[in-house]
Amino acid sequence: YPFHIGDLNFRTPEVVVDACKQALDDGLHGYCPAAGIPELRQALADHYNKNFGTSYGPENVSVQSGGKPGIGKFLQCVANEGDEVLYPSPGYPIYESVANYLGTVAVPYEFKLMPDNTFKLDIEGLKAKITPRTKCIFVNNFQNPMGVAHSRAELETIAQLAKEHDLFVFSDDPYHAIRFNKEQELVHIASLPGMFDRTLC
Repeated sequence: YPFHIGDLNFRTPEVVVDACKQALDDGLHGYCPAAGIPELRQALADHYNKNFGTSYGPENVSVQSGGKPGIGKFLQCVANEGDEVLYPSPGYPIYESVANYLGTVAVPYEFKLMPDNTFKLDIEGLKAKITPRTKCIFVNNFQNPMGVAHSRAELETIAQLAKEHDLFVFSDDPYHAIRFNKEQELVHIASLPGMFDRTLC
């Protein structure tokens, strides 16, 4: 199954289907605010704050129609043609394809296979990929398709590199609730010191 594209192989839950039907019956047709309806924006802010210890309000939330538009808008805001964009490899293929489409230079960073058959961020390899043209880094915690779960130390290292090199961070965390080790600390890079204003998630 092509898990790397983030699709699912089961039906949409009935509660979602029923809510959509109810919205149509209630006459919620036509355009809504470009950033999303206020109730949804508040709910998403509350979700992040509860799970990650962030301090988002609805004014910090803009609902997108999918991952690709969000990635494209992010890159158009923080990078120009010829600038370099760091992305995890292997990983979600849209990071690289959108970066290439916009004329930026997609630069992959990698992971190391550990003796216990888990994967860890290759920190020294990541550091070596940063140049004066690097503008941002994609961080896919609870990563797809390999399931890499970054430790606090790894995220703190990425955060420090972002601050040292003035990089923006796109934190992509759709699978944070799918964890085999529920004891693992759930850390979001935006909650780390100095990262709120340079992280999009």
